[in-house]
Amino acid sequence: MSTVQQGPNLQNSASSNIKIVRIITAIQVIRLAGIQLILKVQAGLFPSYFAYPFGVGDLFIGLVALPLAYLLRTGGTRKYALVIAWNSVGLADLLFASTVASYGGLNPTIMTDLQTALVVVPVSILLHVVTIALLLTKPLKLFFSKSSV
Repeated sequence: MSTVQQGPNLQNSASSNIKIVRIITAIQVIRLAGIQLILKVQAGLFPSYFAYPFGVGDLFIGLVALPLAYLLRTGGTRKYALVIAWNSVGLADLLFASTVASYGGLNPTIMTDLQTALVVVPVSILLHVVTIALLLTKPLKLFFSKSSV
């Protein structure tokens, strides 16, 4: 009898969690601000070895955010794998960019020139971590495993 009671609770939990995941995923469109990196290189204000790879990474994550959030309205194992991979790539891009900026000898005045990065990077890291944590919960694993491809 306890499994019958868990069914609706898991379903409600999955429904609310998937809404949260979709909202957080859509918010990642803010990563389009990575275009600033590429524009700074074009103006000669930022080193290309840093700006091009991480700017393109930010643009990729930002461009995919809204279509992926829309796609997640239904489950499926491929969508689950896609959203896990997308979040992992987005998180890795941010962590690697932060590491290169810290240890790669970027001039501190350059970093203060990108005020957006001081807010967007930590918030985006947190959003990716929260999304991955939610995706690893039992209700969402069941949602994605029992739904269509």
